[in-house]
Amino acid sequence: MVFCQNCGKLNDNSSNFCINCGAKLIKKPIKCLKCGEINESDSDFCINCGNDLTPTRKKYEQQIEKIRENISTSDFGVVSIGGKTIGNHKIEKDNPNLGNGNVKFKSMESGIDIGHKLNQKLDDIVIENYGTDEEKAEMKARKYKEKVKIQKQKPIHDKYEKADKLMLRHDYKDAIPLFREVINDSEIYDVTVSLSYTFLSNCYECLHEYGQAISVINEHIEVKKEFNENYQDLESKIEKIKKHERQYKSKGLREKGLKLFYSGNYDEAIPFFNECIDLGDDVSKTYGRLTDIYIAKRDFESAKKVLKKGIENVTWEYALQNEHKTGLKDRQENINSYLETGILKGEKMPYESESIKSEIKNAKRILKEEDKEKGIQLLENIIKKGTYTNTAYYTLYQTYMKDKKYDDAIRISDLAIESLGLFDQDRLEKWAKYKDKAITKKENEK
Repeated sequence: MVFCQNCGKLNDNSSNFCINCGAKLIKKPIKCLKCGEINESDSDFCINCGNDLTPTRKKYEQQIEKIRENISTSDFGVVSIGGKTIGNHKIEKDNPNLGNGNVKFKSMESGIDIGHKLNQKLDDIVIENYGTDEEKAEMKARKYKEKVKIQKQKPIHDKYEKADKLMLRHDYKDAIPLFREVINDSEIYDVTVSLSYTFLSNCYECLHEYGQAISVINEHIEVKKEFNENYQDLESKIEKIKKHERQYKSKGLREKGLKLFYSGNYDEAIPFFNECIDLGDDVSKTYGRLTDIYIAKRDFESAKKVLKKGIENVTWEYALQNEHKTGLKDRQENINSYLETGILKGEKMPYESESIKSEIKNAKRILKEEDKEKGIQLLENIIKKGTYTNTAYYTLYQTYMKDKKYDDAIRISDLAIESLGLFDQDRLEKWAKYKDKAITKKENEK
């Protein structure tokens, strides 16, 4: 707005003449300190008394330059020039438009539109030098209110700093109510409030309260919209939090599945691993252990589906293919090879539970020290239930061979070929030789 120097009426900046009295509007006036006449800003001498106006103009220019010097290029961005929107471009300190009154600014740092404040500073220079007593009184009252507002903000900043320290010490529960108080008690939206929203959301996320974290961000988005601020970064933050939530849930399910897997409870482990996969788990161990289970169960089509999903979701290259040929892509090739050749080369033997290992050890002890028939029966039951420990098969095979029970030795050889030979070509060949030896012994006994 422009003050009419004749009647004091406020006019739009685009007006050349006063809408009240019709006088020509002097938009950047210089007042003659000798006679009080108002002159155009580019005048060298007073049109009334001829007084030299150069010192007055230099003082005004120095005040404008002081504002320029106090403005960092990163502090402000130009929103529009002459009413034409140009976006959030930085302004240089020596920009010729600075001080013209037709440039609108906004803060790049705090995100609040303070263009009117900058233009107000320029208007204040005119009022201080040439304004009426009423205008100066209004300016003084406004500045007083601004000081009071800043004073009110100080306790809020102190509260923010306390919350920040608590957060850095991972004391999230105590930090949360303080950040919320900063947001609720602040009268303006500044960098402190913006950071409080960010850290409040982070605290909830660290406590795995993902719904609360997203709620805070949505609230922040609405505030940004109110101040015409870009909020796309906050929308992408929501997607990251949702991803973290899925990862956190997957981790818990994976740990339960692994515990059951390593204890030999394969069927109970399957639902936990499948739920991880449904959440888009990107940890190769989830897919690897579920593949182990399906291979152990001879369900190779399910194993292939699991590996295909793992190849889609896992991004770590070493987890997909590695020098040991145990990556997800490697294992997929192994299964395809098995379906053609009957041998799963490179596959590890399925994990045995500690209870099965203990049963085998106990059966061997009983076989040697206490009751041979009871030991044999225990080992037969273990094999019947399913085991991948070579010791159980070989102990029985040797026992039957010593007792000249060649048909039983041949039967155990076939079971070993079916169970153990699936994973190891060398073991397959060894058990084939054991079987041939039993057949030869049987024929020689006839």
